[in-house]
Amino acid sequence: MTDTGNMAVQTVSLFDFSNADQIGLWKPVNDVVMGGVSSSVFRESADGCALFTGVVSLDRGGGFASVRTIPLRLNFNGFTGLALTVRGDARTYKINLTDHRSPPGLQYQVRFDPGSDEWVTIRIPFTDLVPSNRGQILSSRWQPDLTNIRTLGLTIGDRQAGPFALGVRAIRSYVHQNDNEDQEATNTPGRIGQ
Repeated sequence: MTDTGNMAVQTVSLFDFSNADQIGLWKPVNDVVMGGVSSSVFRESADGCALFTGVVSLDRGGGFASVRTIPLRLNFNGFTGLALTVRGDARTYKINLTDHRSPPGLQYQVRFDPGSDEWVTIRIPFTDLVPSNRGQILSSRWQPDLTNIRTLGLTIGDRQAGPFALGVRAIRSYVHQNDNEDQEATNTPGRIGQ
């Protein structure tokens, strides 16, 4: 579930895709890794944001397309979740995270529906993250280490064949101000040790 409420929040920018250099930090990872033929790119769009676009194919056992960051070391200690400013195409997407302990294939995911043709900001609480491995939900004993997140990613799957296009302006971390009345988020997400 995603939080689209109007609570007062404090945000910190992680990715501002009006900066083309930030788009280059994301790479496609499609179902070709398991024999499928889906394709995707993450590129600069004409309106100065990022565009996650491609075609999902169910041929040859496939069915997903994704992009993810190069390996990072983000610290979200004290933050409530991620805020995505996106423009959708009436399809459902997932945001994915991996941490330093994640075995191959393990991701923490949340589905989100950005609607279509309008820019919206969707807040996704970290408490909504669900552990999964190659699309299969795992037991809740797997919890992400939010002090050492390695990658962020976007995925379209769930047998949604055909072309897709998700515009992405920004990804930010946020804190609900009333969630932390007695303590302030003093961490700025960034590479650990910076």
